[in-house]
Amino acid sequence: LNSMEIFMNKILNTVTAIALSFAAHGALADSVTVDAETTVTATALHVSTSGTLHFGSFEITNAAATGTIRLRRSSQPDAQLTGAVYNGGYSRAHVNVTGTGDAPLTVTCSTSATLAHDTDSSNVMSVSDVTFNGVPCTGAISTVIGTDGTNEFEVLGTLNVENPKVGAYSTANAGGTPITVDIVYQ
Repeated sequence: LNSMEIFMNKILNTVTAIALSFAAHGALADSVTVDAETTVTATALHVSTSGTLHFGSFEITNAAATGTIRLRRSSQPDAQLTGAVYNGGYSRAHVNVTGTGDAPLTVTCSTSATLAHDTDSSNVMSVSDVTFNGVPCTGAISTVIGTDGTNEFEVLGTLNVENPKVGAYSTANAGGTPITVDIVYQ
């Protein structure tokens, strides 16, 4: 045998020994687990108002003026006044909601409010029959945010006129109480 053959035999014997060693021990194996996770968040709920629930103006023709001015969806106000002439100038209030599109909302709102005179807080007019997007505020109202993540809802009601004084009436005046709208974002 020449030296090259001897060298090749040694390599072959070494490789055979290694292979037999692995075969004697069997296959080597192990396993591990891989955890997976994610975090899901909702777009923050943002609520704001635009416009004021403004019943317009009226002129007193009799000191004992009475009646109602009802603001309705998609129509002119219904002014039923005795001893006063309705001049118009109304505006609807809107509640603007942004959040996750199609998310359910539960809304509750006060059923009334009080407008107090600007210089005499004891002289008030009440607002009744408050509605949120046409639904009476007499319990929880279920609705959803629009698919684009926004929605605008109307807040309307009826002004009850009874012996008013000349001046400005507002829920923001001393003695006034505003309409409260609470929105729960699901």
